[in-house]
Amino acid sequence: MRTLATAYGISKDTIHKILTEDLGLSKKSARWVAKLLSEKQKQERVQLCSRFIAAVHRHSLAWLDKIVSLDVTMVSLHTAETKRQSKRRVPKRTPGPVKLASTPAETKP
Repeated sequence: MRTLATAYGISKDTIHKILTEDLGLSKKSARWVAKLLSEKQKQERVQLCSRFIAAVHRHSLAWLDKIVSLDVTMVSLHTAETKRQSKRRVPKRTPGPVKLASTPAETKP
């Protein structure tokens, strides 16, 4: 708003009134979501989990001991956007933007 007020030579209050009352916009922060998946990816996850559960039922819980998992440490150079930086003006009564939740890497003792 400060940039618009300076560019047009009017007060921030006037800019705020135009954005909210005349254009019907409100400022909303992005909300965190665990994963941003497409519908196809969601369906594939459900199918994979269903097949996995069926395999456990077919064999036994001892079958799970045969599964090998890897310990992976991920280092991210991405700095997540702050809540304030994620704010966007959107039409009133519409959902705000979403962004992928970033979780810090766990450290081992």
